[in-house]
Amino acid sequence: MSKRYDPGTGRFIVEKYDDDEGWTTWTFDDFEPFLKACDYDLSDAELNGYVPEPSRMALCKATPYSLPETSNDALIESTGRSLALQKRMTAFYVTDIHLDSKIMKRHPDGATPEQVSALVEEVVERIAEDFITDDDSDPVLLVGGDVSNHCRLVEAFYTALAHRIGGERIVAVLGNHEFWDPETHCGGGHPCDSAIAWYRSMAERAGIHLLEGDLIVFKDTGVEVVKRQYMRSFPPEGFQRLLRSARLAVFGGVGFSGLRGDHNTDSGMYREGMDRDEEVRLSEGMDRLYRQLLSAVQRYDMVVLTHMPLHDWTDAPRNPNWIYVRGHDHSNRITIDESTVELADNQIGYGGRVSLKSFHPMADDDTYWRSDALGYYPDGIHEITKAQMYDFYRSRHVSMTCSQIGTFYMVKRGGVYMFFVSLPRGSFYMLSGGMLRNAKTRDLRYYYDRLTEYAECVRRFTAGYMSLTSKVSKKVKALGGWGTIHGCIVDVDFFNHIYVNPLDGKLTPYNAPEDIVRKFVYPSVGALIRGNCPNLLEKYGSKMKTDAVMRKLFPDAEGEPVLYESTDIYTASRIYRSMQYLVELGIVRRWDEVLFRMMETEDEKTVAGLLLAGKTPDDVKEDGEFKISRRRNRSGWTLSESSFTPYHSRSYVT
Repeated sequence: MSKRYDPGTGRFIVEKYDDDEGWTTWTFDDFEPFLKACDYDLSDAELNGYVPEPSRMALCKATPYSLPETSNDALIESTGRSLALQKRMTAFYVTDIHLDSKIMKRHPDGATPEQVSALVEEVVERIAEDFITDDDSDPVLLVGGDVSNHCRLVEAFYTALAHRIGGERIVAVLGNHEFWDPETHCGGGHPCDSAIAWYRSMAERAGIHLLEGDLIVFKDTGVEVVKRQYMRSFPPEGFQRLLRSARLAVFGGVGFSGLRGDHNTDSGMYREGMDRDEEVRLSEGMDRLYRQLLSAVQRYDMVVLTHMPLHDWTDAPRNPNWIYVRGHDHSNRITIDESTVELADNQIGYGGRVSLKSFHPMADDDTYWRSDALGYYPDGIHEITKAQMYDFYRSRHVSMTCSQIGTFYMVKRGGVYMFFVSLPRGSFYMLSGGMLRNAKTRDLRYYYDRLTEYAECVRRFTAGYMSLTSKVSKKVKALGGWGTIHGCIVDVDFFNHIYVNPLDGKLTPYNAPEDIVRKFVYPSVGALIRGNCPNLLEKYGSKMKTDAVMRKLFPDAEGEPVLYESTDIYTASRIYRSMQYLVELGIVRRWDEVLFRMMETEDEKTVAGLLLAGKTPDDVKEDGEFKISRRRNRSGWTLSESSFTPYHSRSYVT
């Protein structure tokens, strides 16, 4: 169902689709009959430009706006935000700032209050200077504890920082040094509980988010927090609903050192802030909450922010879908492998200069961190909202913008997804991200019945080629380059690339210093590196001596670069990039009927030629031959008008 307001005509429109009757459209001049046709549910209505009267707000059982006095600007923010959902949320992080040590180092004979304030402001300003993104996203700052030994200095720091960058963007945990100050131990009960309560009150005064066994979820609609006291009784499906549309989710706390036989409370880690029994109790509490989240949302994206290393407070496994940010030991290292992503590389320490590092949970190349925001839907054909489609793409870490207004549909089968939209004037399209593609038919059952077969065709067709591009990527990374794959192109760095021809597997290294048209083609990868990548040259020389696979993949040759002015390679690259979405992410972004021939024949020459020439199976002659010389070639560079060496998957295995 599509529910919307047309500001041009001032009328309300409802569209419904029925399998037997097709599309039916109703238009209304007044709000009340429109609301009734929507069953009093405006939760996914597109109402840009409409300003409701206060009396009408009470009629709605679920609307994007909740206050009768909502202004026109607020309405645009509430309803129009779905047209510009954030692509990703940059997370900056820093731990172990240790303000006390910096003050003592600068003022060894003692500092005046003015000097302390000046240093705090200096540190805050450094953080603010780094707290900048290269896009329009709203970043978040994660602070991993050990700001200071003195609670009033901690409060001064967070108050100034919140004033400078906004407290709603700051997510912090305590470190062991925050428990040293006796002033925080005076609340009655155990000193550690009093200290935690003191810092929670401080966080409220400063306007920041302090986690101690809590979960915070940033969404496009705002911020939601599940406090520690409610975590144990929170149902798994509740966590799943929260994280399904999350831009960033963070579970955090000190962690403590309950599992450490040394370097714990008994060795003075918390001074008088707690005893060993309390340390074990607090670690066990964090362990229980962590295991609860492991069970409930193992397949969803999350950041675990603690001061202590994970093994200090739990022996539960790491989740490869999660990112672990921590501090404490000043070791500064990153661990990224198939089982974990741990960022412990920005521990400032006692003498270091404060600066920020960042990561992008939604970046396309973070293949270790993806989930399925529509996984709860069964296989079938479903009407969904645009916001749900955005949530799905975000969970797959794909940036996407869709400006269309209409009714959205999802076809799902066997973990493979397709998306469609019916526009207000009745036209119907397949969606490639937010871009419209002509649909073969409006009958979505056609796609559902063939989806499994189509996915298998694409996987078979691209298996060898993607194996080759993966090998090229790994070898580029081994040299210290980027190795990012997008379609037929592997990035060495921002200006230097390797084009992998999908028809013959030939590698064409090139430099594009100005734009996508002018390229300087090099005779070999080695020549490209020698001419443009001096930082990779030493490792390239070493690897070419010891790595036989690299020598075979990147045979060296000398020669001058040749200017090539064309964009033809990008057409082929877009085609293979769309198939890459299916193979890696389970998203069908284009539908090529010619690929069904993969189930009928092993003739990859014909299939590849048809695909890159933009033809259909009807273009194949009765004898199965296909002459590409009479058709436009879109693979780029190495094909002649008379003949070509076809792509063949098995020929790529090295």
